[in-house]
Amino acid sequence: MNSETISLNIVNVDEEVASVMNKFKRLRKIDSSATIVLSINNETNDVHLDQIDGESIIMDRSLEDIAEELVAEYLPKQMLRIPHVKTKDNRSSFPLCNIWYCPQNMANAELNMKYTSLRHKIIEMLNPQKLYQVSNHEELTDEWLAEEMDM
Repeated sequence: MNSETISLNIVNVDEEVASVMNKFKRLRKIDSSATIVLSINNETNDVHLDQIDGESIIMDRSLEDIAEELVAEYLPKQMLRIPHVKTKDNRSSFPLCNIWYCPQNMANAELNMKYTSLRHKIIEMLNPQKLYQVSNHEELTDEWLAEEMDM
């Protein structure tokens, strides 16, 4: 079997979550940013969308605000973020970024494997332009992302 065709099917992304993810990928011409945060139910392995104020697609909120509301120090998360970036030549750019928050002291190998599987699904489904991993929730800031993107 060709290693490129191996797929990790450890987690379940239902049609509703996949639909929101695909809708999110097509967002453009946003004022500042858009984000979705994905979690895995450890009992069922189902992927679900975290919400702020009843919204799964979180608009115009800083990474700091999102991390404060949705990211616990000890639980991993997968985030998709589309920042509105002004390039060095003053053009607008809307890159699709995948940010994997994986706590540095996470000892649960099974949970780590599930989030690795989810990351592979995200890459397969949405082909994000930028992939990042962070292990300290306090680093989840707009400044950190801008530095990582070198913008």
